[in-house]
Amino acid sequence: MIVRNGWLAGFAIAGMLVGCSDGARPGSATGDVGLVINTPDLGPIMLSDAGETLDIVIAVDAPPTDFGPLPDVVQVDRQVVPNDAADAGARPDGAAPDLVLVTDTGPDAGRTLRSFCGFTQAQMLALAVRTATCFNEPPQQVVEQMFRPSYWQGGIIPSRPCSILGAALSSNGGCTGFLLDYLKIAVQPAPGGTCASPVIGCRTPAPGHETATTCRNGLIISEECQYVTGTSECLSSAGAVGCRPQPAETAACSEASPARCYNGRLQRCVGGAYVHTLDCDTSLTTCDVTANNCVGLGAACTGDTDRCDGTRIQQCRGGRLHSNDCSFLVAGSTCRTLGGHSFCGTATECDPASSPPGGTCEGNTLVLCVGGTLQRVNCVTAGFLGCGVGGCTH
Repeated sequence: MIVRNGWLAGFAIAGMLVGCSDGARPGSATGDVGLVINTPDLGPIMLSDAGETLDIVIAVDAPPTDFGPLPDVVQVDRQVVPNDAADAGARPDGAAPDLVLVTDTGPDAGRTLRSFCGFTQAQMLALAVRTATCFNEPPQQVVEQMFRPSYWQGGIIPSRPCSILGAALSSNGGCTGFLLDYLKIAVQPAPGGTCASPVIGCRTPAPGHETATTCRNGLIISEECQYVTGTSECLSSAGAVGCRPQPAETAACSEASPARCYNGRLQRCVGGAYVHTLDCDTSLTTCDVTANNCVGLGAACTGDTDRCDGTRIQQCRGGRLHSNDCSFLVAGSTCRTLGGHSFCGTATECDPASSPPGGTCEGNTLVLCVGGTLQRVNCVTAGFLGCGVGGCTH
């Protein structure tokens, strides 16, 4: 049998074990010719036992069956989460690359928990610059947010599978390539450059392709629900819009229904069904309906100041302290402190929190403070027009 990384890579065909059951066999006598085997290719083959036990294995000449590589599994223990509903299992849309399997020793052992993508510092920079440019946001501010665990609990970018985000980083087609081609997000300027409300509602640009449409920073943003939750249905109500989760992850409700915790997510009622609001599992915090938030597991706290807990980053989450391993968020990073600010990074060359929000330009190159190091991104190479006030231009 061939076993590769715990997966069966081929079949071993067990042959015959020939011998005497009493463990002793007399020597060969006249007329004792051993064993004759008829094979389809070679015809009869005579094997003389010479007085010994015959151990014969017949292998079938066929290519091995390959079941593919073993999925990457990160084993991390998880605290018990109160108010959680039963396990909904892995994502029904089959988007396994955005999942991390976590070994759980609590009462809800066996759950599949979502997690950070674990991008490198360079990948996080590329993602932040493209996100900031295409959504009209200050790039340094987006970089700093992405290096904080709380960023990944909800929003447009965190809702995409890690495999899709990783592929989008190779895009050099500007916002069209990054958003439309990879993330399936349509963006267009709002009439007059402003929006009357951050929520526009549901749209159906094509049959069976409903989008949850919002507005921010003067941009109309349409997310096709098929790529968000794996369903094609958009739900809306007064002041809210969202994509219907998979049937196993939602339930009927009314606008007066309170929020609920389900499989590590905080859900609220929108358009007659519960939709995802915050994903507390991304940072292993606790979903708490009373706080209407993701809550930390430590002592009570106030404010929003990060600090280091050894090599871990500690934040005040929903009124309680919570620590996360920086390397789990950004590969190779630890918690650093500079100028009174703590952050996940690899150096203390610069302070991300006090750097210019729009970065600085060196010709067409955008310079940002990333994880405590000065990093440069060529805006033209990334598919944008150049570097200007506020970051890359498009």
